[in-house]
Amino acid sequence: SGSDYCETLKEVADEYILLSYKIEEQRAADCGGEPPNSQ
Repeated sequence: SGSDYCETLKEVADEYILLSYKIEEQRAADCGGEPPNSQ
């Protein structure tokens, strides 16, 4: 059933958005949130 597939994809996409946000947040915390070329 295609609708189940699309619904699952949507949930997976939401998970990845949340995960990438947390990773970015962690990176900002570890690296001070500064751009790589701040020197």
